[in-house]
Amino acid sequence: RTTHRSHPEKPFFMYFAPAATHHPIVPSEEMRGASDAGAYGDFIQDLDSVVGSLIRTLEYEGIDDETIIIFTADNGSDIPSNDPNRPENQAARKGLEANGINRGDKHTIYEGGARVPLLIRWDGKVVPGLVSDRGLNIVDIYATLAEAVTGETPTAAEAPDSISFAPTLLGEEQQQRPAMITSNAAGLHAIRSGKWKYIDGLFPEGAPDHLKRHFKPQAEPALFDLETAPSESNNMFAQNPEIVERMQRMLDNIRANPTRP
Repeated sequence: RTTHRSHPEKPFFMYFAPAATHHPIVPSEEMRGASDAGAYGDFIQDLDSVVGSLIRTLEYEGIDDETIIIFTADNGSDIPSNDPNRPENQAARKGLEANGINRGDKHTIYEGGARVPLLIRWDGKVVPGLVSDRGLNIVDIYATLAEAVTGETPTAAEAPDSISFAPTLLGEEQQQRPAMITSNAAGLHAIRSGKWKYIDGLFPEGAPDHLKRHFKPQAEPALFDLETAPSESNNMFAQNPEIVERMQRMLDNIRANPTRP
């Protein structure tokens, strides 16, 4: 803990990327047994504790009410399928649903690989308990912070794929985010627009053969309605050729012109 900042008159930015909950799963002695969900659950408790310490430090400095705090992840949880004794699977047997109802996990093209929590605290700005179902991407944090600090959104040239969601944070009406792309570890693309998510099943040129073999089951053309079937249990590709054609055009256009959609 610091007792004061070197330059208290200047804004600061802190990016904190903890080791938890990556392997090796090594919870602290203090947290061992705290979760009743094995080592993985205990490691999550460590992460919660550290985040709490950071917030208490902001409170100690007297700047918590003027600091934007963002908690999120870069991908979904890893759920090993080849070893039931891995800590993640031990925690699952205790009731932990790491990715909720979402299909798949880290590295996959499905929601379990891309859909993550996003919690934001901004005292006096974000209404406590506010929940939004507006889609966004982690890259949107850049434009959002820029607008929060300067009052202006970056231009398409400055941030071609970052779209501010500051109005949503402030409880204002904001149109749905334009189409966005997600991918798996082999480079398969999914595009989502509104409630629709489309996977064309094409590996990118140069994708390693071993990855193509491993992810072949995911290379199936698919169309999902994430409103009616958020767990991606119903492939509607064959029943909706017009939507598939529209989504394919959007995907091809973004690939050919990687600028703001």
